[in-house]
Amino acid sequence: MRIGFIKVSPIDRTRPALSGVTSAVRAWIGALGRRGHKSSVFAMQSYLKEEGGGKKYIRSMFGQRDLRSEIDSWIEENGIDLIHFNTTLGDTFRVLRRPFDCPVVQSIHTFEAVCPLRTKRLPGGALCKTPPGLVCVRSGCRSLGKFMLHDVFNRKISERYSSFLDGVIVHNRSLEGALAENNWPVPVYHVPLGVDRRRFGATESPGGNQVMFVGRLRPEKGVDVLLRAMEIVRRTIPEASLVLVGSGDSEDELRSLAVSLRLGEGVEFRGAVAPDDMPKQYSAADIVIVPSVWEENFGLVGIEAMASGRPVIGSDVSGIREWLNNGVEGTLVSPGNVHELAAAITAMLCDRDTRKAMGRAARERAIAFDVDETIEDLLHVYRAALSRGDASPIGSA
Repeated sequence: MRIGFIKVSPIDRTRPALSGVTSAVRAWIGALGRRGHKSSVFAMQSYLKEEGGGKKYIRSMFGQRDLRSEIDSWIEENGIDLIHFNTTLGDTFRVLRRPFDCPVVQSIHTFEAVCPLRTKRLPGGALCKTPPGLVCVRSGCRSLGKFMLHDVFNRKISERYSSFLDGVIVHNRSLEGALAENNWPVPVYHVPLGVDRRRFGATESPGGNQVMFVGRLRPEKGVDVLLRAMEIVRRTIPEASLVLVGSGDSEDELRSLAVSLRLGEGVEFRGAVAPDDMPKQYSAADIVIVPSVWEENFGLVGIEAMASGRPVIGSDVSGIREWLNNGVEGTLVSPGNVHELAAAITAMLCDRDTRKAMGRAARERAIAFDVDETIEDLLHVYRAALSRGDASPIGSA
């Protein structure tokens, strides 16, 4: 089987990964290859145009009229048997104005299908438990104008073009349930993300006080909460330090916050790191924090950390709670709660024996998310799409 992955950025192990999507696709390609399947990637950022005498990435790739013909040519040249989209639904449906000649599946990596803001959070921070609709206006999440012009239009687009999909893949049970409540018109499959555990050897913890965050520096990742928590932690453990691995739109704001909190040398903004260098990053950490304040699609960095034998402190949100057992591989804390996060970090740094025990448990837990195991679930989806529905969705009654 030859699978064609369509995503935003190219796969390049020597350059920083832009998101967990890139890490997930890279792991899938490796596992598929070990089973004799071929993969090709159509990266939208590689589709260039001339502008001002030079070449530049097109931000809105699907605004280009001839992009579909570029994809069709890529399918023919590479003998693609099945297409796996890893883009937003909006971008996918712009390409799916007419069906492809081969089966198509779509991974949904955010809550976009069930929440216009993709957060599943109400303005006060509480979890939203209702399907999208006028309730989004009544709750103050959307203005009536945006609801009518944007949300209703997108829903109509989804209803029209979703029939061109042969399956939708989600990576957490909460989103799977939300799509079922919304009567999603195509089969929905739950496929947990996986990591190549061979890349992440379980090394002995440095036995120090280094706390690490890995991910994009954006509001939903809760890095501001982590910085405020570290200011509290350092009152008790002055030598505790925080390393932030990643980059993003909020970096300048977060640097200013670190200065105002007088964290000084207690925090390091390391920037984005190439995928091949990540095992070394995890091995230098004592604890890895996943402090998301929104619902997470999955939280793949947590699995990478656990595969490296590191305990994880994560927010008690969907996605994360599916792989992190409180008190076993780490600690779950309320999202956005600075003092609770600070207490969890302090407790773990002060108890090295428990920390080591959690690290060993984390390594064992990561076995369940080895991509060479989870790839079977993905292949089930592919076979179902190729047979046009002869196989049943995973988890269906």
